[in-house]
Amino acid sequence: MVNYASNLAHEMNDTQRALLLKEQDELNAWTRVVAQCYFTWFTFFVTFNGTALALLFNSSNFLIDNPVLWRAMCAVFCLWSITATASSILVGRHSQGVDKRLKGIYARMYHGIEATGQWSKASGFLVPTGLGKAIFAINAFATFLLIPIWGFLAIFPPHARH
Repeated sequence: MVNYASNLAHEMNDTQRALLLKEQDELNAWTRVVAQCYFTWFTFFVTFNGTALALLFNSSNFLIDNPVLWRAMCAVFCLWSITATASSILVGRHSQGVDKRLKGIYARMYHGIEATGQWSKASGFLVPTGLGKAIFAINAFATFLLIPIWGFLAIFPPHARH
């Protein structure tokens, strides 16, 4: 006699495993895209912001003498810094959520399998969880520090002292 219940349970496990593998692949693909876009954007932001500050403090001739235009430029950089801080926090939270979901997928896929050694605790994100938190926290803190700098420069323009 054929045991249909055990065959059905086995097929459901294979179907679930296939769906979990598909979800894992999609999460990894989206996480790579998000990380690539974020770090590309963050590199551009830091480079452009650093260049603007270096030009500002390394020249005696200021490119913008109009105080209204100066304050507008500082406001744009200040808002841009707020956006960079928020994006660092949001991408960091997203990566933690993906990491938790991938750990849940691994727990369901490998339920009942005893694993020992370095591969028994899988991490979902590109870097270990503690290091990932530190990277995004440092990025958020660095961009947050730029907000008062640009705010101060908007209120007290350096060329007003000359």
